[in-house]
Amino acid sequence: SSEDLRGSKRTQSADSSNNGRFKKFQRRTSNSNSTISTTSATSISGNNISVLCKFLQSLDDCVEEKTHNRDSTSLSTYDQEEKYRDFVRKKFLSLHKTFLQNLRQYAAVLRRKLPLPSATKSPQNHSYSLEFGEEMMVSKIIKTAHHFFVTLDPLSALLQVKIDRRYLSEIDINNEHQEFHDIAHLGVEILVSGLQGRTDSVFTYMSEINWSAKIDVNEESTHVKFMCNTIELFSENVQPRLPTLYFQIFCDKFASKFLGKYYGFLINNKKLSFSAIEQLLTDLFTFKALLLKMPSMKKDSNNQDSTFYSKYMGNVKQNCARIEMLLRLVRTPSVLLMDAYRTNCPNGTALGLRRVMTLKGMKENQQLRMLKVLGLE
Repeated sequence: SSEDLRGSKRTQSADSSNNGRFKKFQRRTSNSNSTISTTSATSISGNNISVLCKFLQSLDDCVEEKTHNRDSTSLSTYDQEEKYRDFVRKKFLSLHKTFLQNLRQYAAVLRRKLPLPSATKSPQNHSYSLEFGEEMMVSKIIKTAHHFFVTLDPLSALLQVKIDRRYLSEIDINNEHQEFHDIAHLGVEILVSGLQGRTDSVFTYMSEINWSAKIDVNEESTHVKFMCNTIELFSENVQPRLPTLYFQIFCDKFASKFLGKYYGFLINNKKLSFSAIEQLLTDLFTFKALLLKMPSMKKDSNNQDSTFYSKYMGNVKQNCARIEMLLRLVRTPSVLLMDAYRTNCPNGTALGLRRVMTLKGMKENQQLRMLKVLGLE
């Protein structure tokens, strides 16, 4: 009948349209093999994922249209429909494999765009040096990797729903999923190491000061102001370009490493004068205030993740308290040191007390005598 003829033409048209879409997508993905090496990592987007999802839906709609227009009494039409369904499911699998191949190429591009580690004596402790502005490129790479990381799960779920059960075991994105996760976290490590590198010169300068002879105390030292400006500028460059989760990770890692380095700088001194202790405490309070506001730079504090900020604030305060306690014990008169150490460090060790006594400038025999009294020989 003319009605059947029109229905047949509609389904043929749908077949042709969807086959055309699939071939177009295949051309797009296959052409990327020759151009992927020159693709800018910062321009990679999820457009292909959107194209794939629309294509899957259009194929599914076509199957439903064929089902709706099928003559239930026609066995040949039913057979053709089943063959078409099988064709579609196979195309899903083919498209899945093609898409994963391109994702792996995208991941390789992102890795190549990341800075290489600096040469170090210890291969396990990589450090990275970032030129000015390079932190923004790394931030964009992290954002791109994160985009693919969060998009692959719904894509896999969509394919598992649409594809024939026979091919379910072949829908596996775990390796690609993990690769984008690893790239994003490597990017954060690079940002942390890069910012540490920019503050290294200040720590080097501070270590060259004769703190045992320091007699003046400044509200804000020139080198501390320089360090704070460096940290602020770096953070303001990366925050708008990073997903919130990764900026939080960046802040947490940097704060812990920075305060750990400050503590290490202190205990490597031979002796601290009273004025030096006051200056170092003043500097510590400046660093503490900066680190506490770091996660909310250029953002409305009302939009902060309260759970993260509470934990972050606790970590910063705890690390600062350890440094502050060390300096206050060093400032304590020698005759009161034993009682002060017992009270403030109930689980203190001989090494911890020796550090305090060394920074006070106590002689070796005085240190041994006090350790013996405290039972920390």
